[in-house]
Amino acid sequence: MADELTSYLYDHFKMTLTPSQKDAVEALHGPICVISCPGSGKTTVTVIRLANLMVKGGVSPQQILALTFSKASAKDMNDRFKSLFPSLANHVKFATIHSFAFHIIRHFEQISGTRYEFIDTPNQMTHSKRQLLASIYLEKSERYLSDDEYEMITGQISLLKNLMIEPHQTKEIKKYVENEVELFIQVYKAYEQKKEANFFLDYDDLLTTAYQILIHQDELRTFYQQRYTHIQIDEAQDTSKIQYELIKLVATPRNNLFLVGDDDQSIYAFRGAYPKQLLDFKQTFKDAQIIYLTENFRSSQNIVEMSSTFISHNHDRYPKEIKTPNPPSSVPVLHHFQTEKEQFTYLIEQLKAIDDLNEVAILYRQNVSAISLIEMLERHQLPFKLQEGKLTFFTHPIVKDVVAFFHLTLNPRDAEAFKRIAKILYLSASVIQQTLAQSESPYLDYLTRQVAFKTAFQRDKIRQFKLNLPKLKDLPPKRGIHFILDTLDYESYLTKRGFIKDEKERVYTQGLAVIETLKSIASETGDIHEFLNRLSHLYQLSHQSSQQMMPAINLLTFHASKGLEFNTVFLVDCMDGITPSSSALNQHLLHEEEEFEEERRLFYVAMTRARHQLQILSVANKHNILFNRSVFVKDVHQILYPKSATESLPQPKRTASGRSISELKSMNLTTSVDLKAYQIGVLIHHQRFGDGTIIDLDGETATIQFEHEQKRISLRITVENGNVSLKSS
Repeated sequence: MADELTSYLYDHFKMTLTPSQKDAVEALHGPICVISCPGSGKTTVTVIRLANLMVKGGVSPQQILALTFSKASAKDMNDRFKSLFPSLANHVKFATIHSFAFHIIRHFEQISGTRYEFIDTPNQMTHSKRQLLASIYLEKSERYLSDDEYEMITGQISLLKNLMIEPHQTKEIKKYVENEVELFIQVYKAYEQKKEANFFLDYDDLLTTAYQILIHQDELRTFYQQRYTHIQIDEAQDTSKIQYELIKLVATPRNNLFLVGDDDQSIYAFRGAYPKQLLDFKQTFKDAQIIYLTENFRSSQNIVEMSSTFISHNHDRYPKEIKTPNPPSSVPVLHHFQTEKEQFTYLIEQLKAIDDLNEVAILYRQNVSAISLIEMLERHQLPFKLQEGKLTFFTHPIVKDVVAFFHLTLNPRDAEAFKRIAKILYLSASVIQQTLAQSESPYLDYLTRQVAFKTAFQRDKIRQFKLNLPKLKDLPPKRGIHFILDTLDYESYLTKRGFIKDEKERVYTQGLAVIETLKSIASETGDIHEFLNRLSHLYQLSHQSSQQMMPAINLLTFHASKGLEFNTVFLVDCMDGITPSSSALNQHLLHEEEEFEEERRLFYVAMTRARHQLQILSVANKHNILFNRSVFVKDVHQILYPKSATESLPQPKRTASGRSISELKSMNLTTSVDLKAYQIGVLIHHQRFGDGTIIDLDGETATIQFEHEQKRISLRITVENGNVSLKSS
């Protein structure tokens, strides 16, 4: 590195670079891939390398294309560059890949006379993406396009376009689209044809159109290849296939391409991130240089060593040994609780003992987990802020549907509520329009009296629905939700849509989690109005909290935590089926590891947000479902305690009987209990839960049916401590 730059950094910022950071800063030409572990100072290294490219490399700023993944990242890079190199700041600008693609399209318009219309902006008055898709959907399905279906279809189209999968590639589409796939293919095909015929572009078309322009316009492609002699990409693991192909095209033939990213932190496959291009960098560019930034300056030695070993269990990655100059701090803590209530009691106790709440984060795999956390923190008057600024829970289709049921029973002429319920009754668009157009009768009255249905089955179903719906307003809200699911047949609709599983035993899905969360909120309210007001209050609370200025606990998903760091981090709800997801676990059992390895990377990202203290929490019973601790928690336990890997995982500090786990372990060494009499069908008595029957055995773990609930307990521990005994007949 140029001596004057080295001196400048030390004199002004007391900054010195490690040997590997120097290697990255001095790598100025050719294809270069920098693999940067969490906390390795990649942003600082990236901006210093850019300055060095100008100072030592003599490259004009106008010839450098500095791209990043998001507007927030671009702003962060620009701010960082300006703070380190104010005299150079006016010459350099970091931009997103989308904004670069937009620039190419505008350039093409100027020289060709072609005019594109962008249909993906908010408040579009003439041609809008929503209107276009709604008309196509109505034509293909004879149904109106709901908000939920619009979000789902646009998300699927965006994913496919980022993966460069076109409408005719039906076999590839079926890998990513499950529900109503034939209808989706028809909609996707018609949507693309309509846009092409009218020169319409949506957000993802910026990438595909810019790529096609450069492929087919030789002079324009040569112009950009000569203009940008050096290209630098941050967060390279987050780039999609189309983004990478566009960048490679511009980099040709010099291939002065500088990628910075971490294959272990690629967590956005659901929106098209394609880490394979990072892993195949050497195959793509034979003379490529790979540089590793493997010193984590963020986290304590305990956290770095544990997380580094944990992520090494993935196979599809660059092998690397991650180290830290930081000393050890507290060993990561694992706690398993019987119920969610116990988990929250422990959390409150821990949070109240922390002085700086700004330096605390509670992370969760699924957005729905935030609702019960918000309720808990509000109840205990602990300030919090949602880093994402919103909760998708309140816009979830099930929440909107349940609210619509309640609104329609309160007001039979509520048009918005009727439109939502209409899709659950499988009404056609023409019937909905006809019903909404009349004003003489409440909507359900009109349906049963004036509409001639094609089948007696549908006619009778709607008549029965009309008779039952008024009963809903007199029920307590929690019973009302059960009534909606069972009597109003909403559960069968959710099963058909894939929100819940149609199996004998309750299987955890995100849809089920939403339903159980609604029940939990409803159980604290006395009537429908109170329930709806409580939902509204929680919604307001979640939005206001993002503006929280005073010190507050940070609440965010694993995904949203990427790039952030905190002194203390709690990971909650760490159970199989949640993290990793059921889908990933099932694929893992079939030795298909792609989804499972991404889930492991996500857990790794969450753990490495912690500087000093990391606590990983799980519960045995949540949403009336019995859960196992996450396979990832078991991996962490084995890493932390290799000599005791065959022992059971740590439990909460105190058991229900008040004895500590260490006391119980010592009892195990000195006492012996005969468990032969504890067989399936045997009656037992539990000091806390009362009388019950053993309905299942897994080794020394029994599932017991009590009067109102099921519990899984360790027979040996509970018998030895006197909590369980055989019930005499």
